[in-house]
Amino acid sequence: MAGLYAWKFGLPVSSFIAAMNSNNSLGDFVKDGTFSPGPFVRTKSPVLDVRIPSNLSRLASFYGEAPAVMRNMVYPASIDDELTLQTIESVWKKYRQRIDPHTAVAFAAAERTVAEQKWKGHTHTVVLAPMHYAKEADLVQRATGEKISIPERFRHIGRRADPRRRYSPAA
Repeated sequence: MAGLYAWKFGLPVSSFIAAMNSNNSLGDFVKDGTFSPGPFVRTKSPVLDVRIPSNLSRLASFYGEAPAVMRNMVYPASIDDELTLQTIESVWKKYRQRIDPHTAVAFAAAERTVAEQKWKGHTHTVVLAPMHYAKEADLVQRATGEKISIPERFRHIGRRADPRRRYSPAA
């Protein structure tokens, strides 16, 4: 949604790729304006496990205002868990970069859409990484076969807070 608003106010882009996991709640909506969420699927990219997006009303408003833009500029792509894991592995092997499963969904969606639209060599594609791979270190380690060393600043990830402990800025 932020990208569409930026385009509306002058960002020089020609298209957007709406990357989704198997829940794919917006794919049909982008194509024809109808929203019918399917059954919930738990995936390896849990941040994307959404049936009803929080920005649906804004998307519906934009769609109502500019349906041709939504159909001709926004390309939905649904990526399953198998391709998500393959993408984590292939990005590691090709670029020596570790990526989290959410970034892998976006990366795979970008690769697929560029290939399907035959944009290869005629476009620049930007993939945004929503989180650090350390958040899903076990999964990334299994996908790449490489031991993950979690940076010190992320060592707290995964620890549960003690509800009896009071907040103290010095702690």
